[in-house]
Amino acid sequence: MAVQARVIIGRAVSPFIARATLVSGFLAVPTIYSQPVCKEEKTTMSGFIGFFGNVGFDLRRAADLLSHRGCRHAFENDRFGIAAVMDSDNGLFTSEHVTVAVSGNPYYLPGRLLSARELADEYLASGTVQASTILGTFSFVIFDSKAERVLLYRDAIGITPLYVMRLENTVYFATEYKALLNVPGFHRQIDVRAVNHFLSTGWNIHGTTFFCDIRPVQPGRLVAHTPDATILNNPKDRRIETDGTNKVTSDDLLAALDQSIDSSLSVSGPNIGIMLSGGVDSALIAALLKRRVGEKPVRSFTVGYGESDPEIIGARQTAHALGLDHSELILSLDEFDKLIAPAIWTMENVCGFDEYPCLFGLLQSVKGTVDTVFSGNFSDTIFAGMATHRKIWEDDHVAHRKSSAGKNISNDAPEGAELVSDPWTYPALSRSLTEELSRALTERDERMSAQELFVASIGAHFILPYSHPAVINVAMLCTDEQKLSAERNKIILRDAARNVLPSSISERQKHIQQMPYDRRMQDYLLHQLDGILCDSSCISRRYIRYTYLLYIRSLLKQRINVTSIQKAWNIIAFETWCRLFLPS
Repeated sequence: MAVQARVIIGRAVSPFIARATLVSGFLAVPTIYSQPVCKEEKTTMSGFIGFFGNVGFDLRRAADLLSHRGCRHAFENDRFGIAAVMDSDNGLFTSEHVTVAVSGNPYYLPGRLLSARELADEYLASGTVQASTILGTFSFVIFDSKAERVLLYRDAIGITPLYVMRLENTVYFATEYKALLNVPGFHRQIDVRAVNHFLSTGWNIHGTTFFCDIRPVQPGRLVAHTPDATILNNPKDRRIETDGTNKVTSDDLLAALDQSIDSSLSVSGPNIGIMLSGGVDSALIAALLKRRVGEKPVRSFTVGYGESDPEIIGARQTAHALGLDHSELILSLDEFDKLIAPAIWTMENVCGFDEYPCLFGLLQSVKGTVDTVFSGNFSDTIFAGMATHRKIWEDDHVAHRKSSAGKNISNDAPEGAELVSDPWTYPALSRSLTEELSRALTERDERMSAQELFVASIGAHFILPYSHPAVINVAMLCTDEQKLSAERNKIILRDAARNVLPSSISERQKHIQQMPYDRRMQDYLLHQLDGILCDSSCISRRYIRYTYLLYIRSLLKQRINVTSIQKAWNIIAFETWCRLFLPS
């Protein structure tokens, strides 16, 4: 399928119209078993899958599902096996009793990636590794046959995915959990609490997937597994208390971002791209990137739904101001529909709303043109750019404020709907922004790793400059007054951006990429819900009560608003996940 795209070439917006073709075949519903494809081009992506214990499984067959991450290298014996999927020998090391595999791009010093052998040497010398001091986005596994244990770790923000499962005194682990679907004894039992939370909020519960037996490795925690037990160490305390007297400045933030970008560029491939939105977060990263690379081209790309889309307009203005090689992917509702299944298959742990099929399609449209993808995400998390942060600030600063939380849909839902929360209420809010932002650093869902999975699917490396420790430290030292006011949000970030961007961009508000919530979207969602209501497989699974399906359909039929659209979307997304990941 070809998708219409307007391509902006060179240093100014060009009227030239081109076709951006999404990769052939990616729209098809994937089969569980694919053939391994070893890439000829250089890629920085990698992954692994393995087991330790009594019951092994066909590693080579499972590794075929990770073939987009590179060529396969395997090692196994009766008690341990690992398939490393990578294009470099540096990511896998095997000695007499220690095996190490590394995914992603870890480093101690900018410009020098940390190899599997170096991790093995550190482990052999001390019996552990100082994982919390390693920079970059990465995960690793260390198998010690003498100590009879496996160590698992992923970066502190959880950008690089890593999943673990324990069955019958055996530990299984994989960079993507689709590779674990055919583990012997895995019955694909659903975590009902996790599903209910997603149906209600559109987000994941920290540390869960929809499967009871598969769990994400907790970011920033070195976990030791033996066949009989799991030992979880304590993470480094990343909470920073500020007394309001040690204010950081916008210059401090720019210096931290420069440090982050310099470190990232030192281990990046030559073809740099950035996902450009209409907001200030990605615009600031693009400006600093362009300042660092000089005349070297930086490719930017965005997705939207026509000339009037604020995302398209805002990203185009930023690209023009910075002289980026910019392209746009324009989606229709029909094209959006075809992206849903492959996007969910790629991201696995469904979270968020209808923006993720758009991001998936955008990245597919630039496959082969970039090997490093920068993103402005995570800025809202640490600089108070979310609605939750505004609610905390208002409760603290506006006396006798009446609650403006939306009506909780679960209160008048039919009996048995079993909703646990609502996206427009915020129970158990933290008492301060500092406390809330600190909590967000340790209680991670999988939305960041979902984006890494999208980027990995095109054989590229994902970089999130706002996740660098130097940037996080600046964010945590900011006072509330540097984050929010009655008129502005992310104040210190916008002040920093004014040094490198026009004020028309630095003060611009972000518009989330999503399909228009209009009559066409309502008709589309009603049609999808009708298909689910008539699907005997959906009804027989009984994960969503029939009365709740009818209730949401009625709600959507009555009115078009954010709540009705997103509640319906969550049902459709979960049912799509079921069709892909559950046996028919």
